[in-house]
Amino acid sequence: MTAHLRLIKTPTPPRKPRRRHGLGASGVAALIKAQGDACAICRVPFEDVPGKRPSLDHDHKHCPGKQGCAECVRGALCIACNNLLRSAKDEPTILQSAIDYLTAEPMPPKGRPVDDD
Repeated sequence: MTAHLRLIKTPTPPRKPRRRHGLGASGVAALIKAQGDACAICRVPFEDVPGKRPSLDHDHKHCPGKQGCAECVRGALCIACNNLLRSAKDEPTILQSAIDYLTAEPMPPKGRPVDDD
């Protein structure tokens, strides 16, 4: 006779941001609420599930590295938008170049004729 154990998942309390950048829990909650409980860039609502939790963004020119202060917090972002800014090194010129690239007419493939319709 084999006994089967059934794991019952119990609800876990909402996670706290790992880094508050000098803001207390109430400061973080107020910031997120002021943003409408959504990412400041893409406006996707935050949820308490991996990939949908808020991530505090700060000005890395003011406080280099991963830990910022309350003065340099810019807002709460989803992980995708936070990674976007990190990949662009917080440089507006890189982000503008990406916008220009995305909105430009596609270039014809090299070596293939282009329809002149």
